[in-house]
Amino acid sequence: MPSILQISVASFYITIVYLIFKLFRGGMVAQTNAVQILDAVDPSKILTMIDTINMYSKLGQYEQEEKLYFLLIDIMRSPELFKEITLSSRKDEPEKTEHDKKND
Repeated sequence: MPSILQISVASFYITIVYLIFKLFRGGMVAQTNAVQILDAVDPSKILTMIDTINMYSKLGQYEQEEKLYFLLIDIMRSPELFKEITLSSRKDEPEKTEHDKKND
Protein backbone atom coordinates (compact mmCIF):
# COMPACT_ATOMS: atom_id res chain seq x y z
CA MET A 1 0.00 0.00 0.00
CA PRO A 2 2.77 2.55 0.72
CA SER A 3 4.31 2.00 -2.75
CA ILE A 4 1.00 2.97 -4.40
CA LEU A 5 0.96 6.14 -2.34
CA GLN A 6 4.53 7.00 -3.38
CA ILE A 7 3.79 6.48 -7.06
CA SER A 8 0.80 8.78 -6.95
CA VAL A 9 2.80 11.49 -5.13
CA ALA A 10 5.61 11.16 -7.66
CA SER A 11 3.19 11.28 -10.57
CA PHE A 12 1.51 14.29 -8.98
CA TYR A 13 4.82 16.19 -8.83
CA ILE A 14 5.75 15.14 -12.37
CA THR A 15 2.37 16.37 -13.59
CA ILE A 16 2.79 19.73 -11.84
CA VAL A 17 6.31 20.21 -13.23
CA TYR A 18 5.11 19.19 -16.71
CA LEU A 19 2.25 21.68 -16.62
CA ILE A 20 4.47 24.52 -15.38
CA PHE A 21 7.01 23.95 -18.15
CA LYS A 22 4.26 23.51 -20.74
CA LEU A 23 2.79 26.91 -19.78
CA PHE A 24 6.24 28.51 -19.71
CA ARG A 25 7.09 27.07 -23.11
CA GLY A 26 3.76 28.20 -24.55
CA GLY A 27 4.46 31.75 -23.47
CA MET A 28 7.97 31.78 -24.87
CA VAL A 29 7.69 29.68 -28.03
CA ALA A 30 4.44 31.15 -29.30
CA GLN A 31 6.35 34.11 -30.74
CA THR A 32 8.59 31.97 -32.96
CA ASN A 33 5.72 31.39 -35.38
CA ALA A 34 5.74 35.09 -36.27
CA VAL A 35 9.51 35.47 -36.79
CA GLN A 36 9.34 35.15 -40.57
CA ILE A 37 6.78 37.96 -40.84
CA LEU A 38 8.39 40.16 -38.19
CA ASP A 39 11.88 39.92 -39.74
CA ALA A 40 10.69 40.77 -43.25
CA VAL A 41 11.57 44.22 -44.57
CA ASP A 42 8.06 45.03 -45.83
CA PRO A 43 5.48 42.38 -44.90
CA SER A 44 2.53 44.66 -45.69
CA LYS A 45 1.47 42.69 -48.79
CA ILE A 46 1.43 39.41 -46.87
CA LEU A 47 -0.44 40.97 -43.95
CA THR A 48 -2.97 42.48 -46.36
CA MET A 49 -3.47 39.04 -47.88
CA ILE A 50 -4.09 37.57 -44.41
CA ASP A 51 -6.60 40.33 -43.62
CA THR A 52 -8.34 39.66 -46.94
CA ILE A 53 -8.57 35.95 -46.14
CA ASN A 54 -10.19 36.80 -42.80
CA MET A 55 -12.57 39.22 -44.51
CA TYR A 56 -13.64 36.60 -47.08
CA SER A 57 -14.24 34.13 -44.26
CA LYS A 58 -16.44 36.57 -42.33
CA LEU A 59 -18.39 37.44 -45.47
CA GLY A 60 -18.97 33.78 -46.26
CA GLN A 61 -17.08 33.91 -49.56
CA TYR A 62 -15.38 30.60 -48.96
CA GLU A 63 -14.18 29.96 -52.53
CA GLN A 64 -12.18 33.21 -52.61
CA GLU A 65 -10.95 32.52 -49.07
CA GLU A 66 -9.72 29.07 -50.07
CA LYS A 67 -7.95 30.34 -53.20
CA LEU A 68 -6.13 33.05 -51.26
CA TYR A 69 -5.35 30.69 -48.40
CA PHE A 70 -3.64 28.17 -50.69
CA LEU A 71 -1.80 30.99 -52.46
CA LEU A 72 -0.56 32.17 -49.05
CA ILE A 73 0.57 28.63 -48.21
CA ASP A 74 2.51 28.48 -51.48
CA ILE A 75 4.16 31.83 -50.72
CA MET A 76 5.13 30.80 -47.20
CA ARG A 77 6.60 27.51 -48.44
CA SER A 78 8.78 29.24 -51.02
CA PRO A 79 11.56 31.33 -49.43
CA GLU A 80 12.44 32.90 -52.79
CA LEU A 81 8.88 34.00 -53.44
CA PHE A 82 8.46 35.25 -49.88
CA LYS A 83 11.69 37.24 -50.17
CA GLU A 84 10.61 38.71 -53.50
CA ILE A 85 7.25 39.85 -52.12
CA THR A 86 8.57 41.25 -48.83
CA LEU A 87 11.82 42.65 -50.28
CA SER A 88 15.34 41.58 -49.43
CA SER A 89 16.58 41.53 -45.85
CA ARG A 90 20.26 41.21 -46.78
CA LYS A 91 22.40 44.21 -45.89
CA ASP A 92 24.84 43.76 -48.78
CA GLU A 93 22.15 43.41 -51.43
CA PRO A 94 20.83 46.76 -52.67
CA GLU A 95 17.07 47.12 -52.83
CA LYS A 96 15.64 47.18 -56.34
CA THR A 97 13.53 50.15 -57.29
CA GLU A 98 10.53 49.92 -59.62
CA HIS A 99 12.78 51.26 -62.40
CA ASP A 100 15.34 48.49 -61.83
CA LYS A 101 12.63 45.85 -61.81
CA LYS A 102 11.25 47.05 -65.15
CA ASN A 103 14.72 46.94 -66.73
CA ASP A 104 15.36 43.32 -65.60
